Amino acid sequence: MAIASLVFGILSLVGTCVALVPVISVLNYCLNLPMAVLGTVFGIAHLIRAREMIEDKQKGLAITGLVLSVLALLIAITRIILSLVFGLGIF
Repeated sequence: MAIASLVFGILSLVGTCVALVPVISVLNYCLNLPMAVLGTVFGIAHLIRAREMIEDKQKGLAITGLVLSVLALLIAITRIILSLVFGLGIF
């Protein structure tokens, strides 16, 4: 689960940055938000499971994936709020 969290975190963060281009902003809703949510869920699930283990070598991967996924979620949600409040064309 840690590797899945890291992969989803990287893909969602890169996709969120690419989706800042107004022409392809639909990627933000179709791909990036679901990947960021999945990365967050997998990261949290691995960290909860890692508490029971004595030694977990993939804990760092789960933390990194969780941080990247949450960062992608924050960027995407901020973008949605800005476009709704100010009527910017980045929705």
